[in-house]
This record gives sequence, structure tokens and C-alpha cells, in this order.
Amino acid sequence: MPFDDDDDFLEALGMERLYSAIVHMETRPRFLSHLFHALGSLANDADIGHSDHGSWPIASPPPVTPSMMSDVEVPWLYLSGSDRDVPHTSNAMDVEDEELPVATVSQGSMETSFKRKRTLSLASPPKTEGGRGPSKRPKEGTPVPVGRSGTAVTFLSIPSIDYLSPTGSASPVGPSDELTDDATLGQPLGDTPEGDEAAVEPIGADPAGVDPVGPDSVPLTPTQMILTSETTGSSADPTDAFQSTSITNMASTSNHDLTLGVLGKQVPEKSPTITWNDGHVTVLPAVYDKSGNNVCEDVDIPIIQFMAQLPISTSDSRNVAHIPYDRIARDGVLELVGKCLSINKPVVIRGDERQKYSDELTADFLDKRFAISQHRPVCIHDVMLRSHDHVNTTTTGTIHSFFDAMMDPTRIQCILDLPLAQISLPEPLSNLDHGLVYGWNQTTHSVPILSNVHPENFTVKGWAILHHAGYLTYPHHDAEGTLTWLRMEVGVKFWVIFRPKKNHHDRIHLQEFVTKLVDFTNHQEWVRKHCDGEVIALRPGDILIMPPGTVHAVYTPVPSFATGGHFYHYMCLHLTELARYIDAEVADSTTNQALEHALETLRRMIIMVPYLSRRTVLYKRPVLGLCMMVTKTAEYRAKGSSKQSVAKSETSQPSQDIADVIMRVYFRMSRKLRPGAVMYDGDQMSPGELVDRDAFEKVLRKSLRL
Repeated sequence: MPFDDDDDFLEALGMERLYSAIVHMETRPRFLSHLFHALGSLANDADIGHSDHGSWPIASPPPVTPSMMSDVEVPWLYLSGSDRDVPHTSNAMDVEDEELPVATVSQGSMETSFKRKRTLSLASPPKTEGGRGPSKRPKEGTPVPVGRSGTAVTFLSIPSIDYLSPTGSASPVGPSDELTDDATLGQPLGDTPEGDEAAVEPIGADPAGVDPVGPDSVPLTPTQMILTSETTGSSADPTDAFQSTSITNMASTSNHDLTLGVLGKQVPEKSPTITWNDGHVTVLPAVYDKSGNNVCEDVDIPIIQFMAQLPISTSDSRNVAHIPYDRIARDGVLELVGKCLSINKPVVIRGDERQKYSDELTADFLDKRFAISQHRPVCIHDVMLRSHDHVNTTTTGTIHSFFDAMMDPTRIQCILDLPLAQISLPEPLSNLDHGLVYGWNQTTHSVPILSNVHPENFTVKGWAILHHAGYLTYPHHDAEGTLTWLRMEVGVKFWVIFRPKKNHHDRIHLQEFVTKLVDFTNHQEWVRKHCDGEVIALRPGDILIMPPGTVHAVYTPVPSFATGGHFYHYMCLHLTELARYIDAEVADSTTNQALEHALETLRRMIIMVPYLSRRTVLYKRPVLGLCMMVTKTAEYRAKGSSKQSVAKSETSQPSQDIADVIMRVYFRMSRKLRPGAVMYDGDQMSPGELVDRDAFEKVLRKSLRL
């Protein structure tokens, strides 16, 4: 059907898209929701109701091809050709690239660059509901004229890459850091080498050779076909073989009254108390201002009261894996722990009895045991300061001054930033840190370190936290999608793990889940309706390992000291991708620390993928998530972080080219099946199927010169 001008074509195309969304509104309601959201955003940004709405004219679209159109027959829209497929509508719902254009189209003497925008942001609730309102970042995505010299997207085939050889030189061929995008995934992959058909695992292939779509069945989505989790529907707990029949609940063997020695000495005598679900009695935080008001009354105490009502996590928990310490030396424990973490299940290891722990927390103990000098300068978080300003909560001091304040009932403080690089997981578990063990230890020969490496790549591996009695750490998840491990050295902590009751397949709900929890006092009813949680009571010798993105809150009822660290794991990178996806929008409100070390470690992890032995377990969703994070670097840059966090380095090109091979050749990604459409569909907590290592390694050998 001919069109008189571009406006007629765009109107027809818009009507076709709207008609397709309406037809599928029952099975795919988010398509229509996306269109309405886009129209609303345009109306808000451009003020289209005004006589001078300031809208920019857009460039002509590229030539129309059948693959652009829906498979829904539209009588007034005629296209010739046999290709009637259309990309999944959610493919257009990509996150925003804050720095660079994703496509450049020409019109006359002008070029227009377009940016993509996330479909929905729930960074903070509306001001009418007690929130801060929408993000005040500058509006982006408005087409702007640029000169002819603007960068254009080029589409490159995948050559053999020789810089992975220790003696090879870096190949200049391959998409740049900024331009590696879904657009490049739509280009032909080239002919498959003769005899290699079996080497590439087609997406959706049924391993049993049986058509999964029967006469009475519903067709599977691409994600259901290639990323079906083998854990779905399984009632067996992977930790059953490691459980001890003699393990007992901590509460049954411990003093329940944790106010002794604290009340009237470290906290005010009139401090309120609370009884937890397992019978423990603790103080509630109390810091009084000049008017005699407890500044913890409005925020801290309601959160603790909610936490205290939650069930205590025990060895029969379905959401937390409990492993006795004496079992971690068994063969297979690393795979067991990795499996639990990959399905978003925290791991608790009870009772490290190899060393005696101090009953008293003193500056001398820290100096003697951990070489922490009492004169060490530190940044101290203060509850009184936090009650006045939730952004500026810290003061400076020393370890000595912190311990002096510990016996002052008018202060409640903590130290969250005590780097201890010498600290690591116990030896049987030390190889869980795949970022260090594989990423950094085993890639510097093939890709030597040439640029300045951010020290956080190593300082986050080991740290300590130090708390006064009565300190509450608000709900949050840890930055940059890291896993977190923690070992109690002195004291007690009530560590509460939160998880959504349902809608694990909905990223918008998962983001809302985080933002509502961190603003608990304004959303208590919503949180109670949609949130599950359990309390992990940690005493000296206990170890906790949390998956990426785990929302947690911590109450410290007695003076406490703990060591821990952050790390990455190949089996959990789908959760890392999800957490960093959320951080790109709301990191300024959902995390309690700003880290900028992630990208370089992730790049080195994917550079190591072709060299991994089969002892290292690989699942499809984590591998695909890793590919997305190293190719779409700007889209995963945490809100509020510096541009340096996504800077180029010697690892940029190798990591992108390896990721491109994996996505295009192994996963068969293209314009019709994009990584985002796969990762954003289905259970976001599931790692999916195991990677077929025979097919995977054959693809890598033929596409990369190793």
C-alpha cells in the first residue's frame, strides 16, 4: 500500500502496533501498558497539549520490511514477502543508555541520534504517598541534530579472535564498547560450518525430541523453551544430604534475655524492650533529643517490631539452607552451596568450633586478633545524625573514640567500612569467589593488566563491621549485584531476609518490592501483603552467605563485630544482572554503599569462560546475563555512580567479542529473539537449564582462537 508521505506511514504503523497490542491484551497485557506508558511519557515530556508543545520532528524511519510487521493480519496494511515474523514487543523495552546513541539514521544533511528509555521507573513513590516523587534526572531521548561526523552503527560479522592467545595481538575487529547493542545481534551470523549443525543448540529444542506443543497445549514462550529450570517443581531440598540430625535451634541453648549488661549501661535505663518470635528479649533503640523525644520512635522501632513478628529461620526452612559447619568439608559442598545461591536461597553455616570467640568486644581484642589499631581513622554512622538527615549520617573518629561512645547511653553508632583484605571465607569455601579465583587469577596472562584498576576490585573481598547495641540497618540490598558472606566474631545479630510472596516473573514488581521495603514506614500495609521474611539469628561462629540482590535488614541488640566480604559466582549471575538492572534506576535509595568495581571483574569473568573446566557449573540464564552486562555497560551503570565505573580498559574488546559469540552463535540471539526478551521473561530467580558444554565448547573453539 503506497503512502503519500512519512506521516501517513507512521500513523499506519502506530495503528497496526496498537491493534496488535489490543488483540493480545489478555495474554500479553504489558504490550498495551507499554504503549500507554510511552504516550503518557511523551505527553509529560513534550507538553503536547500546549499550542507550542516544542516537539521535535523525527527522522524518516528505515525502509519498511516484512519482519517489522506483526503476524496479525491487518486488511489495510499490505506487505509482500514470506517473512512475517515480528520481534517480541518487549524487545523495545530496553534500559536507557545514558551516554551514547544506539542508532543513527540520516535525513538529508542531518543525522538524528536516538536513545532508548526504560519503560517504567519506580525509583520513589509519589509525593502524595510520602515519597520523593519522580527522578529529577534531565530528560533524555529527545532527538537532537548532530553533524555528519556523528558515529554510525556498523554491523560486523564474527571473525576468529586471536587476542585470546597468549602470543596473539589484540584484534581491532569487533563492535566498540558504546556500540555493542541489540542492533548488532540482528545481522546474519554467516553460514554454519558444514557438519556443525549439532554443535549449536537451537533455542527451543526439546531434549527428548518430542514436540512440546501438543494439540491441547499452550505454545511455550522462547524463555520457557530455552531456560526451563530443572529446579521447578522439585520438592527435594539440595541440602538434605548435608543436614545434621543433632543440630538444635540457637534459642534453645542460649540466654534469651539480651538486655543484660546493656540496659542502663550502653543504652538508657528507660529504653523500651521487645520480645522476638523465638522468645529472645532485646532493647529497642532509644536516643533522646533535647525535648526528651526518642528519635528512633518513628522509623527504627516500627521496622524492628515488624521484624520481630517474623518466624525464626531453622534447619527446616524452605527459603534458607542450613548446613552444620562440620559438613562443609564434604565433597560437593561448593556445588551444593552454589546451587542454593543460584535459586535465591541464602545459606547459613552453623557453629565454626575451630576457634574460641571472645565474649567481650574491646579495642584491644580487635588489635590483637585482627590487627585493627585503636588509632585507625574511621567513618562512623550515628543514629542521631540519621534522624535529622538520611543522607548525611556520618561523622569522623577513631576506633578508640568509637569504643568510648559505646558506653555512652546517648549515642548509638556503627562502622560499616573497615577494609580487611586478609579476611576470607573458610578454606573449604574460599573457591566460591569466582571473580577472584577465575576472573583475576587466571586471565592476566592472556589479557595483561595495563590500565588503572579500581582498588575496590580487591578491598571488597574482605571487610569488617562494628556496631553499638541498638543499631538498626534499614532494609536494602547490597550494591553492584554482589553476593555477600558474613561471619559473626563477637555479639549477636538478627539478620532478616525478605522475599516477595509471588510475581517472581515480573521485574516491575520486583523493583517495586525493593523500593517499598526501603521506605517501610510509608508502605507498611503493602509490605505486609506482598512480603515474606524470616529472621536468621547469628551468634559467634555462624556464617551467612546471601545471593545477589537479597533485600535484608539487620538489628544488632548487643555490641557486635563481624567480618565478611563481597564476591561474584558464575551460577548466580542472573541475580547479579537483575540487581544491577534495578540499581540503574534506584541505587541511590536501595543500597547502603556506593561501589564501582563490578565491571572490570565481570569482564574478566567472561574472558575466562572459554577456558573453564567442566567442574565449574554453567547455567543458561547466568551466562546470558553476564553477556548482557559486559556488552551494555552504560545501561547497568548504577544511578549516582561516576562515568569511570563503565570506563574502557584492555578487557573491553575481548569481553564484548566473547559475549557476542555466545549470544549470537550459541544462544541464536537476533532481532527476533533478543537477550532482553529472554532474560525479562519467566521466573527471574531461576538459573534455567544447564549449558550443553559439548555444544558450547564447540562454538567457542570454532569462533575464537584459544
